Amino acid sequence: MPNHWSQFRLTADNAGSFGETEISKPKLKWKYATGDIIESSPAIVGDTVYIGGHAKRMHAVDVETGELKWKFDVDGWIRASPSVVDGIVYFGADDNKFYALDAKTGKKVWDFALGEGGEQSSPLIADGVVYFGAFDHFVYALDAKTGEQKWKLDVGASMLSSPAVVSNHLFIATYDGDMFGIDISNGEKKWSKRLSEKPIFSSAAIGKLGIYFSSYDNHIYYLNQKDGSEIWKYKTDGEIFSSPTLGPDGTIYCGSNDGNLYAIKKSGDGLVWKTNLKGAVFSSPTITKKSLYVGSSDGNLYGLDLKTGEVRWKYLVKEDVKVWSSASAVNGVLYFGSHDGDLIALEEDAETASSD
Repeated sequence: MPNHWSQFRLTADNAGSFGETEISKPKLKWKYATGDIIESSPAIVGDTVYIGGHAKRMHAVDVETGELKWKFDVDGWIRASPSVVDGIVYFGADDNKFYALDAKTGKKVWDFALGEGGEQSSPLIADGVVYFGAFDHFVYALDAKTGEQKWKLDVGASMLSSPAVVSNHLFIATYDGDMFGIDISNGEKKWSKRLSEKPIFSSAAIGKLGIYFSSYDNHIYYLNQKDGSEIWKYKTDGEIFSSPTLGPDGTIYCGSNDGNLYAIKKSGDGLVWKTNLKGAVFSSPTITKKSLYVGSSDGNLYGLDLKTGEVRWKYLVKEDVKVWSSASAVNGVLYFGSHDGDLIALEEDAETASSD
């Protein structure tokens, strides 16, 4: 199982299929109060969990005890998830800056000024380069050590979608409903595809041949990596903020604002299963060999059977407190945030599980 979760969706392809953290019945390991809404997902490296939020600070918390190690204040909300690579914590804030901090001490290594608009996507770090999209309409590539700009590309619209990188290409979507394919060596646009007039908040998940993502036009799309041509699309009953996760057998898992978690055949022509989770599903699914973990706007984190979609358990944070954070799964523990401002760690209730 992974012993770290260094960035949103963990891997550069954003596929979201990871590990062996199987929890049959959860119990609270600890929770840490950040002071305001958490929409993002935590990063876990070594003995530390890193999380931002609407409290306008980055927190570093002990992985075993939930006690604060350090915090770093900024002048805006931190909505996107941090990335932690080679001892540096990378994140953006609504104060029009992108930050790099020392992971052990919380001291600033560098920051980078952005245009007006504030919010940025969760960053992806690959081969010494930091990639992210921002509300100032630019996709950025920065040197991870120095913060110096390697290139930027104007895509004409704001972005919440986090980049995926594979085979020297970056894929990212915009509020205007466009998906872009970009050459990471120079920032040149290779292609763009307008899918609809609705925004795309989803991050792309990269399969062997194509790109999977969702849109606020109710659809989940599968495009050709080479030119962005549409291979198929599947319509749900609601707008979609959640990013899709790819199963090892090719099944695509994604939440919808209609309250359902969808498991879609790899051919795109039907469902494997669909499960209602009683509230809009903004959270992106995390899957293991047997389980799927996802948050709901009904205040619960759910554990589902991966094959059947059956709800095995649900952990209530608080009635009607939204859980939009996607769970990070490390060493048998699930870490996630919620709209009441708590960072929560769940582990297996070994005593109950052994007595069942």
